[in-house]
Amino acid sequence: PVAVSITDDESPQIIVSSKGLSLTEGGSAKTYNVKLNSVPIGGDVTVDLVILGNDATLSLNRLTFTASDWQTDKLVTVTPNPAVNDNVETAPRDLMLTHTVSGANFNSATSVMVPITIADDDIPTISVAATTVNEGDEGTDPIITFTASLSNATYKDVSFNYAVNATSSATGGTDYTALTGSVLTIPANSNSA
Repeated sequence: PVAVSITDDESPQIIVSSKGLSLTEGGSAKTYNVKLNSVPIGGDVTVDLVILGNDATLSLNRLTFTASDWQTDKLVTVTPNPAVNDNVETAPRDLMLTHTVSGANFNSATSVMVPITIADDDIPTISVAATTVNEGDEGTDPIITFTASLSNATYKDVSFNYAVNATSSATGGTDYTALTGSVLTIPANSNSA
């Protein structure tokens, strides 16, 4: 008989099923799985999970793998933090979820980073308040002022086009003087212009 030995050349690592997570402020949670790529030798393996940032929370902060369950997918749930769900539109927030591995023969395993992006759910809508004025005497020009408002503030300027559309009973140049300009901008962090 010939003695044959087989050496495993696969370095111990963890397998993370997600390369990145996209969440929405105030929205549903997302899940992914973690497992080992080989049986641990010399004890249990722990994976510590940390989110860098407070805009999301984890269902657990540590996973433990043994020689009997190393191939079993372990579920991790990431949930948008309700404490940061406000009524202001902000730019998408980027977080990083780290997986630090230790124990047994996995002490030299590479830490795995999973990026998380949280989109804002507070997209503003535009409204214009209706207004009326009485027709002035000949030679007078009453002014109608319109106020455009956003349903909530946003981190960026909001610009939109506007125009005057006359009814069948009003004639431009005779009954009214049309507005000048065609674009109105509501500045960032403001609700009206």
